[in-house]
Amino acid sequence: MKKSRTRSTRSSRKTRKTTLLSALCLGLMLLPTAAGAAPQDEEDTVFEDATGTQTSAGKTSGKTTVLDEVVVTATRTERRPIDVPITTEVISQEDIRLSGVTDVGDLLSKHVTGHFHKYNGLLSPIGLRGFRSDSHGDDISSSVLILIDGHRVGTGNAAKINMDRIERVEVIKGPSSALYGSAALGGVVNLITKKGDGPLTGSLGMEYGSFDYFKAHATAGGEVNEKLRFFATISADTVDDYDDPKFGTVYNTGVDKANFGGNITYSFNDHHEIRIGGNYAHLLSQTPSSL
Repeated sequence: MKKSRTRSTRSSRKTRKTTLLSALCLGLMLLPTAAGAAPQDEEDTVFEDATGTQTSAGKTSGKTTVLDEVVVTATRTERRPIDVPITTEVISQEDIRLSGVTDVGDLLSKHVTGHFHKYNGLLSPIGLRGFRSDSHGDDISSSVLILIDGHRVGTGNAAKINMDRIERVEVIKGPSSALYGSAALGGVVNLITKKGDGPLTGSLGMEYGSFDYFKAHATAGGEVNEKLRFFATISADTVDDYDDPKFGTVYNTGVDKANFGGNITYSFNDHHEIRIGGNYAHLLSQTPSSL
């Protein structure tokens, strides 16, 4: 009876893997083709420091200028980290790239002091200062608030969020109810997404690991013209049942995930823009059992 259930389970998982890969291939066909970027006109660049003194950098030709890091979560306005009145930790794009994590819960557990749970890869509540988010319901019953670009996500489950979309993460440690309501008693996690700044680019990637872990993903984005830019990403990953050398296979611990998300941004001028963004997550797993 046990062998029959095992064969049936593995056959079902192979069918789901094939379905996920087919969905990924279809998504790649729908992604816009990355084209060459338009040449950048040379222009004078003027910088102003904190005292109001202006200095000119002269002509620039597509060169990147490194500016001071700013955060927006603590006061809902752009401020330097040293100028905000509450502890704010920033996880940069380089930190995310080097972390090797697959979801937001794992990322925070590596960089932020707190209490984190992970249930079978599908539920990842976030804990800060003795409070945590509600991974089973919406964010109203949570005590740690998750935001995407300053807007409420509507869930306390960090596993639903596609890591490929994230540019950086801002974490407020401590009560922020005056700005964000009762769901922010323990703190706020604001996920800043990629908007497609820079030339049009695209990428494809695949990963393989232990327990038949496999992930395929694709991204595309960039500036279509001076006013319109976009970023889109699609991924599918799967991992088979956990196999312990001492206790054997832990059946029904495998996980299948599919994610799609992105942003389209149109700028009217330097101070006004409209953005449409979203994220879709399909998570599939079963309850672990010793049978």
